[in-house]
Amino acid sequence: MDLTLNPDVDLEGAAELTLGKRVFKVPLLSFRQIRALIPLSKLVAGIKLNSLTEDQFDAIAKFVHNGLSAAYPNLTFDDFTSMQMTLAQLNEAIVVVTRQTGAPASAPTPGEQTAASA
Repeated sequence: MDLTLNPDVDLEGAAELTLGKRVFKVPLLSFRQIRALIPLSKLVAGIKLNSLTEDQFDAIAKFVHNGLSAAYPNLTFDDFTSMQMTLAQLNEAIVVVTRQTGAPASAPTPGEQTAASA
């Protein structure tokens, strides 16, 4: 698995997320990446970690992989889905990727547990 950072990506303002024992940088997302997240965000929004459907689980994987793809262009989807990680880490990764779209802080964040869903 090649986790070499793309030297052409501006990492100023990048957030970090942890999957397994690895720390990843997530730069601000490009328009193309944000556009690709729109249909996925509908599946990811309001998830409950204790009752994920297969479609939601697949959407989470695509959502997070998309957020990592600019900084780690050699990280294939197959490599990503073979990595060890916890559901809690995936949940936090959704939050980090969503924030890197520049969504306003007041907007509901897919993956965040609310009092109603906790």
